[in-house]
Amino acid sequence: MDPKLLYDNPLVERYASRAMAELWGARRKFGTWRRLWLALAEAQYELGLPADDGVTPRIRPEQLAEMRVHLDDIDFERAAAHEHRLRHDVMAHIHTFGEAAPGARDIVHLGATSCYVTDTATGSSASSTPWLALPIVGRGWRPSATRTSSRLSSRLSASAPACGATTSSSTCTRSSTAWQRCASAAPRARRGRRPASSACSAATTTRCAASTPLSPRR
Repeated sequence: MDPKLLYDNPLVERYASRAMAELWGARRKFGTWRRLWLALAEAQYELGLPADDGVTPRIRPEQLAEMRVHLDDIDFERAAAHEHRLRHDVMAHIHTFGEAAPGARDIVHLGATSCYVTDTATGSSASSTPWLALPIVGRGWRPSATRTSSRLSSRLSASAPACGATTSSSTCTRSSTAWQRCASAAPRARRGRRPASSACSAATTTRCAASTPLSPRR
């Protein structure tokens, strides 16, 4: 098995599903970094970013094409060697990507900061995490708080997959927001702070449009 596919943490083997481990694994993380660098370069090309002479295009189509070919062939050993020398993970992968796509070396990370790739990639994984975790939590959890409905678990698992049916996107947004309130209420209810059933009641009353960005990842 690819050792870079799964997230490396002592608790992963004990608790995490394979899908969750892959979501936070190194291959997806650094593959996302490369896709972000490509998206940045494509935007700069579309905006007509000029070179130093103010006339010549700074980014050429063939450079973008070369970047697209090397989005996933990450040389982790080479990246580790760069990081050992540079003491910087983002710079290490900039150099590694530049070696894989030498014609595009000078436009990788052009005008960006480290947080552009680190924070955006982390946010991408974080936004996908609830859709993997909550159906499992919903099936297996039975709240202990006396005022919490025992049907909360089924509501949690039923509300997210409801997205993708027939109603308007505004209705979907309201439903998804209600579902998020329901999800955030669950840990509090479990600790006995408040009943979660009222927060969850709206989450299962509507169905979401398939076009919503909040629809669950499959």
